[in-house]
Amino acid sequence: MWVVILLGALLWPGHGLGILDGIPLDRPLEAIVVGALVPALWWLNPRFMRRGLVRVGIALLILLKVADATLLTQQGWCVRFETPPLYEAGPSVQTSWDARADWRSPSPRCSAIVSRPYWSFTRFPVWFLNLQDTRPPRVPVHATFDGYVRTAERSTLSIDTYGSSDLRPTSVALPDGVSHVRFAGTFVGSEWKFAPLLNGNDVFSAALTTISPPTAIDLVLGRLLPAAITVLAIALIVAWVADAMTSLAPSQPVVWWTIITAVLCAAAGALDFDRLGRLTVLLFVVAVIVPTPQHLRNRRGAFLLFGVPWLALLIAGCIGHAGRITIYSVGDDWTTFQRFAHRIYIQGYWLEGGERGFWQQPLYRWIVGALHVVFGDASIGEMFLDAAALFAGSLFAFEVVRRVAGFSTGVGAGVLTLVTVAFGPNWHVIGRGLSDAVAAGLIYVAALWLIDAGELPMRAAAIAGCAATLAFLTRLNYLPLIVILIGMTMPFAVTTRSVLRPIDIWESFPKRQAVAYFGCITVGVLALMSRTWYYLGTFNLFAGTTRLHNATGLGVSAASFASTVAWRNALESVAMIVTIADPPALNVRAVLVISGVIFAGLALLQVPVLRRLPLALVLLCLGSLAGGIVARGVAYPGRFSLHLIPIATAVCVSAAALLSRLPFWRNRLHFASAVSARGLEEVQHE
Repeated sequence: MWVVILLGALLWPGHGLGILDGIPLDRPLEAIVVGALVPALWWLNPRFMRRGLVRVGIALLILLKVADATLLTQQGWCVRFETPPLYEAGPSVQTSWDARADWRSPSPRCSAIVSRPYWSFTRFPVWFLNLQDTRPPRVPVHATFDGYVRTAERSTLSIDTYGSSDLRPTSVALPDGVSHVRFAGTFVGSEWKFAPLLNGNDVFSAALTTISPPTAIDLVLGRLLPAAITVLAIALIVAWVADAMTSLAPSQPVVWWTIITAVLCAAAGALDFDRLGRLTVLLFVVAVIVPTPQHLRNRRGAFLLFGVPWLALLIAGCIGHAGRITIYSVGDDWTTFQRFAHRIYIQGYWLEGGERGFWQQPLYRWIVGALHVVFGDASIGEMFLDAAALFAGSLFAFEVVRRVAGFSTGVGAGVLTLVTVAFGPNWHVIGRGLSDAVAAGLIYVAALWLIDAGELPMRAAAIAGCAATLAFLTRLNYLPLIVILIGMTMPFAVTTRSVLRPIDIWESFPKRQAVAYFGCITVGVLALMSRTWYYLGTFNLFAGTTRLHNATGLGVSAASFASTVAWRNALESVAMIVTIADPPALNVRAVLVISGVIFAGLALLQVPVLRRLPLALVLLCLGSLAGGIVARGVAYPGRFSLHLIPIATAVCVSAAALLSRLPFWRNRLHFASAVSARGLEEVQHE
């Protein structure tokens, strides 16, 4: 609870301007600290919140935030954007994703709060231009900048501007004290600039700026309160990092490995994300041989070994876009999700969500809107979330293989999961604003909680049920998969050989946890069906969706199973998922996924050795193909395989570990190790 309170205090939009002044997180440092570091610390070291002094610090931070919100006038300047209506019956005064402004008002005074210079078109908070149907934007935007500035001495305010038909670069002499400033002009094209400078410096850093006349309290506390909030917030986070390092107690090899690889990945991601960045993922393979102390041979140790470098790479690849808008291409799925998010959060259609029937996947539009509220007009929140979701999949692969074949092999499975993502076509859909990575991440969050159901029975099962329900609502074709996911509650000692002894499976199956899990899913499914009934008049789960449009032909009727066309479509759909290619094609980048599916199939057929694979893994691997049997995904190759890659890689590595224990391979491994230790001639002589 205290973590939620702290996160809420850090995110609450402040009236004062500071390094950590709350949403929108439109500066790189605050985006990294609040958007990535704090959630990571929450997962790594939640016990930090139990300390009394920490709770006192959080309470003090809340008091300072309350004082900031009640005593200070909103700092910065007000900007009002006016355009011709961008959609039918749309307003002429536009709003941005700035929660400090009148973002929910039908006729806002401020479209956004100006708290930094806008050096280029993408720096302007004009995300609303995505609502038009042309690229580049061809709608003239009339901007009115209005506010107050307090100077301690006579100063010169200069406006460096470009792209406006009637706002020219200008300089204004300001007396000491409070001055009212107002600039207005119409921006056209896509080459814009508006940079107010006070004596050559950024006016928002050099002086006190407000959207209304500053009060006496503003003159006294306008700088002090934001500074106090920043200092206290940084002190809490630094203390949290120090406590995490103390409690984790990583060895020097782990520390140096984590720091060096994170720095290299961050540099590669910032310099050349799509080429040099993805190549650095190969460095993670070395993590297998990094000496790791016994107390870190778990999920937190895996996070340090390959989670931190992975997140550093993906965050560095997008952080330069903090505080920048993205102009989306016309007609694509990510543009559609963005427009639905605007309709929900800005226009107020909270239940309708842009469609009466969900032709597009349901939940992701609400997720996108929440990310925009947190990160502002920028789309970097989608990269942050995709990075975390894909890491959740790799962490699952690590955990299940660790239980089957040991820690080092588990690290290898986690790393190979990320390598497969990085070198496949999946790489180009990360952070693009599609629902697949988030849905897959939720699937594996649910799977990890189900694995823990033996230790935290009902709580873990309920959390897993909530995560699985969210995964289903994010991608509806995951419904068969979330049903099969309950198998992860079975002990890994139950191998695929148990298929021949169903009574063993039944006895090992945790019934109470299954009831809690499916109870959560039932609530989610009924809620979706109720909404469909409300808007479409039918109590049908898939009414208004693309189920029939993308159907392979296989269904519940006997005639569909007799159709060769339906079977051909279904097999092509499954092959597309397994080969991570559309159209399906064998390629080396999918070798682990293809091998994992083959091993799972052979295990189910009771092939010796392979039938010793845990039944839970085999069922989940083959169950990941179930959605593809009835519906054929199209467009954006690789995205439909994201949910399969972690489990297929885990099965492949687990099978390889079992096969390596055969006498044939053990003798050769012993021979190879002896050769490396004593030399070939000596071994041959023996």
